[in-house]
Amino acid sequence: MSTDNVEKRSPQEISALMGIFENLFTDKKIVTEAMEEDVRIRHIGRRDRIAELRPSLLRAIEEIEEKTKESKRYNLVIALDYGGRDELIRAFKDIAKGIKDGLIEPGEIDEELVSLHLDTAGLPDPDLIVRTSGEQRTSGILIFQGALSELHFYDSSVNFPDLTPELLREALLDFGKRERRFGGDAKKKK
Repeated sequence: MSTDNVEKRSPQEISALMGIFENLFTDKKIVTEAMEEDVRIRHIGRRDRIAELRPSLLRAIEEIEEKTKESKRYNLVIALDYGGRDELIRAFKDIAKGIKDGLIEPGEIDEELVSLHLDTAGLPDPDLIVRTSGEQRTSGILIFQGALSELHFYDSSVNFPDLTPELLREALLDFGKRERRFGGDAKKKK
């Protein structure tokens, strides 16, 4: 759910969507499977607003992150009240505060420093970004981190709650067929 969704939809709809996410984050089966499969679950987005709108959801997010924090095989990142522009603005404000407080020199600002101030700090950039709901755009998802990511779009019949393991497997199989060049020329590859 994007930051725009939270700002532009009715309180009833936001409450219903947050209820879906709370059910997801509190589902003991999901936690157990994540731990068995060595999956680290992370939330990205506006925790401050989630705490305001639904404190029980923020507690559930923090609990599942704590339970899976040692997992190393896979990362599952769930964006809730997330916007790429909002994330960058928050990161830049944090960096500016560091400069003001004398903790950061302007010349120290590079990709690594910016990455450390993003919601995904400590995680690798995504190889694959999956978009549901039939939209053929990224909607600002991981603007900085997703610069070299592969994208997979589902048609309008697949919304987030409907994303099954089989559908995710379909995206992964498609991803596995792609030649990743990371900005380089495929002809020059060895």
